[in-house]
Formats: sequence, C-alpha cells, structure tokens
Amino acid sequence: MSVLLTGTMATLILLCISSFKKLHGFLFAGKDNLELCLG
Repeated sequence: MSVLLTGTMATLILLCISSFKKLHGFLFAGKDNLELCLG
C-alpha cells in the first residue's frame, strides 16, 4: 500500500514539475513576444 502511495506521489510531483516548466516557458515566450510587439 505504501509503495503504491509513494509511486503515486512521485508521479504527481513529476507531473507538477513538468507542467510548471511548460508554464514557465510559455510565460517567458509571451513576455518576449509582448516586448517585441511594444518595440
């Protein structure tokens, strides 16, 4: 039971990290695009 719980927690943490990195990259790309538009 505890092994399953640990595996689930690890998977959730990895998903959170990967989605956070994608969001981070998306925000930085949007910031760069905004600066380009504003000149």
